[in-house]
Amino acid sequence: MARNKRGLVIFANASELPAWQLNGWIACGSDINSSARLPPAIPTEVPMRLIGLAVIASTGAGLILLASVNASAGADAPVLPPLEVVVGSQPFSEGQLLSGTSASSETCSRATGAFWVVDDGRGDCIRTYQSGFANGSNPRVIVYFHGDLISGVRGKTVTLESRSYPQSTPDQMQASTDRFAKAAALPFVQVARPGAYGSSGDHLLRRRPREVRLINAALDALKAIHAVQTFYIAGQSGGGHNAAALLALRRDIACAVIASAPASTRVYNMERGFTVPPGQFFDPAEHVGNIASSSPPRIFILGDPRDTVVSFSSQRDYFERLTQVGLPARLLIGKAPPPKHHELGATALRVILECARDRSDKFIADFLDRLSK
Repeated sequence: MARNKRGLVIFANASELPAWQLNGWIACGSDINSSARLPPAIPTEVPMRLIGLAVIASTGAGLILLASVNASAGADAPVLPPLEVVVGSQPFSEGQLLSGTSASSETCSRATGAFWVVDDGRGDCIRTYQSGFANGSNPRVIVYFHGDLISGVRGKTVTLESRSYPQSTPDQMQASTDRFAKAAALPFVQVARPGAYGSSGDHLLRRRPREVRLINAALDALKAIHAVQTFYIAGQSGGGHNAAALLALRRDIACAVIASAPASTRVYNMERGFTVPPGQFFDPAEHVGNIASSSPPRIFILGDPRDTVVSFSSQRDYFERLTQVGLPARLLIGKAPPPKHHELGATALRVILECARDRSDKFIADFLDRLSK
């Protein structure tokens, strides 16, 4: 073990890893990206300013990256079935999506592009699908967060909302990532939210502070591994909530497209007749004052006034909260397919790509108008 001049703690092999309970994240996987894979016994450094205490080691299994943020005595976790790591052309399990899953760091190490994230004493495996990263610095990276895939209440009725999910595979996820990255000529990442597309966790426990922290840690890992300078993020529905939440937590987001999202979570819950304890959900609308104001990100709220899943009025409420604190937000009208008029994920990706190309607000609005006709 050694500490270099920049305050990095470097471990040359796995036997030197500290044996304490960490509250932070571990990135693991045998082939996160061909350019990021570490050869055996060659230590790699991660800036301490990004993640606090950084420990990295190269093992025969691939990359292991550790960070400790705030020590914790741990927390009781619900008992969920163990995550079955799906690879290649194997379809994702509908049963595991509906039930939720638990994982271990060892299980996570078998999943390509996965990060083992420990939060409040509990770990989850957050899987990502990456393409287009260059060796060295990556100034601009586009990241996408998918929408909610199930609905219901744990212990009662849980319903699959995505008909295509049981036929989806890691190969398909990676292929779509590769296609977008090639067309965009920029690095692209799809983040599998907790409980879905190979990530462990309970997909019903979304919009909670813990989901936000897990996703935020995944971006920290991407930034550290690939030397990312700025993120361009987009999300659909619940993934749009993730994007809105990250705006309040990070200073490396240049642009965000928030599509059909319950980003004004309190208003969304009230409209649906939900009574929830204070603090149970992370409400991005209550945190707009934390978004960088000196050099603010570009923010696009994308919605269809006919949306029957997340009301357009609740989406507009978030937009108005942004403008009230002087942030340069723009409300865009999209044309989502019937009958729910909710799915705007593909449109959000088109918009975030144009933003990453430094297109003007007028160009993007005109482009969207043409796209909707």
